[in-house]
Amino acid sequence: MRRLPLLECWHRPPNVLFAAALALVGFIAMSVPLHAQNFVDASIGLQYDDNASRGFLSSDTHADTSANIAFTAGRFSQLRNNNSLAAFASLSATKFDRHSGLDSQSVEIGTTLTHKFGLGAYVPVLRSTLTWRTEDSYKKTRDRQIGVLDISMSKRLSPTWLFEAGVSKEFSEGSYDGQRYQSHYSSENDIYDFQQQSLFTTLEYSFSDFSTVSLEYSLIDGYTVSSALAPNPRLLGVSKALTLDPAIDAPAGRSQVAYTLETRVHLFTAHWSYPIGMDSSLTLSASRQIIIARKNVDYSNNHLSISFIHSF
Repeated sequence: MRRLPLLECWHRPPNVLFAAALALVGFIAMSVPLHAQNFVDASIGLQYDDNASRGFLSSDTHADTSANIAFTAGRFSQLRNNNSLAAFASLSATKFDRHSGLDSQSVEIGTTLTHKFGLGAYVPVLRSTLTWRTEDSYKKTRDRQIGVLDISMSKRLSPTWLFEAGVSKEFSEGSYDGQRYQSHYSSENDIYDFQQQSLFTTLEYSFSDFSTVSLEYSLIDGYTVSSALAPNPRLLGVSKALTLDPAIDAPAGRSQVAYTLETRVHLFTAHWSYPIGMDSSLTLSASRQIIIARKNVDYSNNHLSISFIHSF
């Protein structure tokens, strides 16, 4: 599949990008903050996914519901020259109803650097976020580490409308790429070793009661891990890597395999967030993901969620 021309500049060694980003954050952080404060957030949520396994055939499509809980703590610092810096750490856990093999826990750390081009509510705002996350899955084949660099520009168009657009680069590395986890269908079993990039836009509307509605679109040029019963000649012919997948139970005498496919993804998301008091909010989200791989291996999934967030 041909890469997107606008994203070619993101194909750089991960150590170069992350070293440059960390150096920039460190340089800005050396400024003495004008103001600093700590923050702690907690959230709980419920989700429904009609294709949690990212299956291509109807027989490989498994819907499931899940619950998650997360805690985030950090420190926000207002710097000179219209800059601000936030450093944070987060712990989260997700539990599935039917497919316990998809259960996971994660630890994430990150920083966000923000620059305002002037004074007032309507000046453009440049934001860059660097995060590293480790995902510990119930089944070891899905364990991985993920580094993400986001750069975006936002601008308030009016008291009610806000627009944002940006680019993102993700580096993923599987934690258990060994002979023990190898499928007899292929020696390439590093299903989570890849890089991907995306373009995204957001349009947000704020109501007089302080609730907000936002519409988001992302174009992701990268990879999708799809789980299916083997053998599957169509997926085998377009996969970058594959391995046995114990996260999804297979019928007796059959093998469940996770395939890594080079894909282009269109992700459409809508959010509605409603404040509950001064420190809490309730958010409803709905998204549709359209996944396009080579040789007409195309499929989709729909995702619904509700979450409650409280700031201490």
